[in-house]
Amino acid sequence: MCRVIHDGHCRYPINTHQIRKLFLSLLMPSDSVPLRSRIYVANSDRTKKNKVREWGAKKVWIQLLIDRHRAATFIMRRFFIKPRGETPLHAHRWEHEVFILKGRGIVTDGRVKLGLRAGTVVYVPPNQRHQFRNTTNIQLVFLCLIPK
Repeated sequence: MCRVIHDGHCRYPINTHQIRKLFLSLLMPSDSVPLRSRIYVANSDRTKKNKVREWGAKKVWIQLLIDRHRAATFIMRRFFIKPRGETPLHAHRWEHEVFILKGRGIVTDGRVKLGLRAGTVVYVPPNQRHQFRNTTNIQLVFLCLIPK
């Protein structure tokens, strides 16, 4: 089969795979792809944990569960704060949405301290100083979503 026929000759041969791909692209909206390639599933326990080496971080590890290459608008991370550990007191220009999975602790802006436990949700607005601390002898684990 040919894409362009010129002077009775096939200029650009096209195979049946290309025809199917072209046909499907005409049936679906331009920003759409087949369902099987849009859904990402992974075992989070197999995702590498990295120690947070930022100044002021104590006993904190992070997993990048969904990164900027997998999602269009958000990044999903899981944090592990060992007993008596803490993230640095810091601020940045993006917001955070946090869900506490396990353990207890506090979130603070340096002045006010708010309690955390499994099931707690936290919203940290852009440019707001914040720090997460594990105040117990059990690991504090939470999901943290940030914009891309």
